Amino acid sequence: MPPTLKKAFRDQLGLPLVESFGQSELGGFMALGLPEIEPDDARLSRVGPPLPDKEVRIVDREDREVPPGSIGETVLRGGFMWGYWGKPDKTEQAARGGWLRTGDLGMTDRDGYLTMRGRHSELIRVNGVAWYPRDAEEALCRIEGVRDAALVGLPDVALGARPIAALRLDDPAKLDEAAIKATIGAELPI
Repeated sequence: MPPTLKKAFRDQLGLPLVESFGQSELGGFMALGLPEIEPDDARLSRVGPPLPDKEVRIVDREDREVPPGSIGETVLRGGFMWGYWGKPDKTEQAARGGWLRTGDLGMTDRDGYLTMRGRHSELIRVNGVAWYPRDAEEALCRIEGVRDAALVGLPDVALGARPIAALRLDDPAKLDEAAIKATIGAELPI
């Protein structure tokens, strides 16, 4: 959920926009925001705390839990699928050691709230540097006149991937590509 949308609900409607996060392997969700107005803009990207019936951890590539604020794969236990139909190897890989590997990258904060960064499969590597599409999309959505943004990586021999953004603008005639790039350039991991 883009923080700009949560901010608009808060500032224009006086309402909280409650976010949840889950996947079909859970038959529901693992984290749920609280129906409270969040006054701190820096906390608007958080989903919320894990549900009481889920044990959620953020782990590195060696399945070691990482400290709050560090990005890793979101894993959980406490109620998820029995397996993928007719795919025991895929089931073993996804549910290794009794923990569901979600394939989602995220982090927790000191309050235990979960923030999702994106799918591992959607990570874009530009010149060997990992880009989370969400970072660019949120930076683009903070620009006046940009309603929505989506970022993908197209194969590029020199870069590995070339980031390409699709924008929905209030007024497409006012598109200034150079100004948009300059505005978000400082927020990107170039």
